[in-house]
Amino acid sequence: MKHWLPISAPLLALTMFSTAAVALQEPDDSPEADLPALERAVAADARDIPAAIKLAKAYRKLDQFDKAQALYRAVLAPDSGADSSQRAEACNGIGFIYEQQKHYDRAIEQYERALQFRPFWERPLLHIGSCLLDQGDYAGAEHALQNALRLAPNDASIRNCMGILFSRTGRPEAAEREYSTAVKVRPGWAPPLWNLVLLLDAQGRYRESDRYLDTILKSEPDHLDARYVRVQHLVGGREYSAAEREARKLVASHADRAASHEALGIALWSKQDMEGAEAEFRKALVIDPNSAGAHLGLGHVRMVQKRFAEAQECYRKAADLDPSAADARQGFDRAARAHERERFGGGCTAAPNFAGSPAISCLQCLAVILPVVLLRRRV
Repeated sequence: MKHWLPISAPLLALTMFSTAAVALQEPDDSPEADLPALERAVAADARDIPAAIKLAKAYRKLDQFDKAQALYRAVLAPDSGADSSQRAEACNGIGFIYEQQKHYDRAIEQYERALQFRPFWERPLLHIGSCLLDQGDYAGAEHALQNALRLAPNDASIRNCMGILFSRTGRPEAAEREYSTAVKVRPGWAPPLWNLVLLLDAQGRYRESDRYLDTILKSEPDHLDARYVRVQHLVGGREYSAAEREARKLVASHADRAASHEALGIALWSKQDMEGAEAEFRKALVIDPNSAGAHLGLGHVRMVQKRFAEAQECYRKAADLDPSAADARQGFDRAARAHERERFGGGCTAAPNFAGSPAISCLQCLAVILPVVLLRRRV
C-alpha cells in the first residue's frame, strides 16, 4: 500500500494519543472474580484478608470505588491481622482508585505509603511515575520509572509508561524501543501495540504501523480506534473504496459511537461524496454534539462546496471544542480569506479548489487531524 498522507504528520498526534494506553491499563491474567463467592467469603470471615483484597479488586474493576476503598481500609486497620505485603497491596489499590479519579496527590501519598510497607515493590513506583507524567512532571516521572525498571526490567507496564514519557518529551527512538520491548515481554497486549501505531503514524511510517494494527485487530476485531486508523491508512493509500467498506463495517459494529460515523464521513469525503460525508458527520453530532472532529469534517465539506461562511463557523466550533486542533484554526483562516475574496470579487485563488483537485489534497489536513481529535475521547 503506497501512502500519501504527509510524512510530517505532527508529533502532536503522538502526544495527545498517548493517554489512550497509559500505564493504568495494566495486564491482568487473573480470571474474572466470582463476585458472589467472594462476597460470601468476606461476609463469613471479615479477617479473610486474601478474599477481602480480591473482592476489593473486583469492585475496583467495576468502578465501585466506595466498596473497594472500604475493604482496603479494613485491611489497613491496626487489628486486621494483615501482613506488610497485604497492607502494601491495600495502599496501592487505594492509590490506583485515586489515580483513576485524577486525585494525583492523594494517589501518590498512598503509593508512597505502600512502599513503606513493601520497599522494593515496583508497582507503586510505576504509578507514582504515571501520576507525575499526567501532571507534566517529566523529570520526576522519569526518576520514578527508572527506579521501577531497576526492580522489574521485564515489566511490560513500566516499559509502556516509559515509552509514553519518551514520546511526550520528544524522544521517539527511545519511545519506540520501550514500546517494542513491552510487546516482546507481553505479546498481544494492546497498549504498547497501540502506542507503536501512534508513534509510527506520527512519523509517516504507515506500512510498519499497519503490521501492529493487524496484530491488534487479530485479537480484538472490534477495536474501535484500530479500525478507525485502518480507515485512515486506506484513505492515505488512495484505496477509497476499501476505506469505505472498512468504515461501513465500523458503523455496523459501533453504530452508537460518533467516531464510527466520522470515519465513514472521511471515507465518503475522499470519494467526493459530499452529501454522504455530511450525513455521517451530522450523525456523529447527534451522538456527540461536542465532537470537534465532526465539526471539522463539516468544515472541509463546506470548503469543497465553496460555502465559505459556513465553513468558517464549522472550523470555529471545532477550534473552540479542541483548542489544540491546529487544522481547525488553519481551516478557519483559509475559509475567512476565501469568504472575503468572494464578497469583494477577484475570485477565490487563495482558497483550495477541492472540488477540482484530487481528494487527497484536503485529506492531508482531514485524515491527520480527525484521528487526533477522535481518539482522545469516546462517546
